[in-house]
Amino acid sequence: MGNEEVQQKLEKLSIPEIRARDRKHLDRYGKVNNNRIEYATHTFNSYESSQQFLKFVTSRITGKETPEEFKSYHLARQFNKNYQRWEETRKNTKQYVGKTPAYMLDAYGFDESNLDVTVRTDFKINGVLTNEEYVWTVKFTTKFGRKLKEDRYLPGGLDLDKEFVITKRISLEGGEEFNEERTIMDSLTIKSGLIEALDELKGRIMELKPIETLKLANVKKYDITKKVGTQN
Repeated sequence: MGNEEVQQKLEKLSIPEIRARDRKHLDRYGKVNNNRIEYATHTFNSYESSQQFLKFVTSRITGKETPEEFKSYHLARQFNKNYQRWEETRKNTKQYVGKTPAYMLDAYGFDESNLDVTVRTDFKINGVLTNEEYVWTVKFTTKFGRKLKEDRYLPGGLDLDKEFVITKRISLEGGEEFNEERTIMDSLTIKSGLIEALDELKGRIMELKPIETLKLANVKKYDITKKVGTQN
């Protein structure tokens, strides 16, 4: 899922890339053992305005370059289980308190720019061993949010845009055991089940049409009118 072919397709769709090996984007709280595998990674792409987002979408579809920059990032505290997680629209909030003194990072995750549009990608792999089978669940989701320039935050948070869930059940032979010497990934049938799930997910992503994102990027007058009317 992190190869060049998939990444180029995601870019064409204006969907954030899958940072499969970047530790900053990974769930470092997930379990990895013979009984359970919990892998997750996320990426955000944000834009300063709806117009900028539309410009990037059309440029990617037509293969043209744009001199502007967008923000691609991870957001801390998305996976921790001990403390409250940061809201995913934190960088869309008009609240900036400067940089941290030690590492010069944005304090509390806020962003100096007034980011209006955000797209989020989540990619997850879950594996569970039972007495009779091994179950793989591969999940890919995207979320989208857009606010008006005068908004101080993104009302309602990010909305679910796409969701693909692939499940593969692998029957186990009686008496099959796994340990430190022979792990579940040493089983050809279990490994093949994961590969099949990833191939199926890749196929569904490759079938997506960029025109879907173009519809999402278009800002129509009634959208703005409806939002202003709701606030009033």
